[in-house]
Amino acid sequence: MSLLVSKALGASKVLVTDYIQARLDKAKEIGADFIVQVHPRDSADVVKQKVISALGGDPTTSIDCVGSELTITVAVRATASGGVAVIVGFHGLPAVNIPITEAVIREIDIRGNHHYNNYDYHEALEMVATGTIDVKPLITHHYKIDEVQKAFNTATTREDNAIKVLIHTD
Repeated sequence: MSLLVSKALGASKVLVTDYIQARLDKAKEIGADFIVQVHPRDSADVVKQKVISALGGDPTTSIDCVGSELTITVAVRATASGGVAVIVGFHGLPAVNIPITEAVIREIDIRGNHHYNNYDYHEALEMVATGTIDVKPLITHHYKIDEVQKAFNTATTREDNAIKVLIHTD
């Protein structure tokens, strides 16, 4: 969703990282300019170098959709000095360590944006309703209402490369 919104709002180059190739393929299909496969054991510095190498420089804005200590660190370290690191993903952890000294020295703005606040959620729904963005390609699995448990299991486990799961009520 962040990819679609970024492109709709005029981002000139969007890079997506992920562990799972099928998710990267989907990102490319829906408009990512660059995709980079990372690995669970990659350090923040390794991921940063992969991002910078793919883009040919530091991004001015990084959006972290995971919210882990590692991914927040990558967002801060990869962002160009004077840029913005936006943290959208959230694991519900009480606290994570981030390279705040580096952010201050390099004048990187760190912005939190919980994906369900009233303004942004309304704006995202409006973009879908008006056709500004098409979320249909993100829906990889469809279930009937009587299959709700299976649908939630698929969404939770990411079984069969699930991205978004839709439960039909009719």
